[in-house]
Amino acid sequence: MKSPYYIYQLEDAQIFQDWLMVELAKRGIIIQVFSSKEYQFKTGETFSRDEIKFDKKQLEYGNLAIEEYEKTDKNNPFYVASGINRQNIIRWIQGNYQNVWIFEFNKLKEYVLSGVSRPNNPLRRYITPTSKGILLPCYPDADKICTIKIPFVNHTLAGGVQITRPNPVVYQEEEKRKEKTLDLFGVREGEDVEAAP
Repeated sequence: MKSPYYIYQLEDAQIFQDWLMVELAKRGIIIQVFSSKEYQFKTGETFSRDEIKFDKKQLEYGNLAIEEYEKTDKNNPFYVASGINRQNIIRWIQGNYQNVWIFEFNKLKEYVLSGVSRPNNPLRRYITPTSKGILLPCYPDADKICTIKIPFVNHTLAGGVQITRPNPVVYQEEEKRKEKTLDLFGVREGEDVEAAP
């Protein structure tokens, strides 16, 4: 059974997700979310296989909380694999109403789980009554490995997007990535698209 706390957090995340889909659609980035559990388990959270995470505490602590395990009620004895342990994800989108980071999922997963990216200063872990995971510092780590960082001011896209490059030391064998531009969403950079009324 889902606790009232879990339901409240889920509703907050869904409001953020809807807001983000509208803001990205203004730039021609269309994300279609599945509402049924059947399609979410079979295909993923979205048709384009994006995982969207609302990170309320990022501004307070300066980290992105990359979830590995969750439970719907703190009284459940066991956590279940979730978040970065999910399958069928292409892009991981995480942030809040001020900044959103878009990562290539496999690169993010490799970075946070392998430990090779920070051998002398490993990423810290977190645990709450309903979630466990890894804390990824926004600067320099998230900013360095994300594909795209999108700033917002007053809940509105602030100018353009920041397209970043992964650390060449970490990704020496990296292929030429189409993700460097908004082409991965079918949009040319700098192109504005009207949202439907």
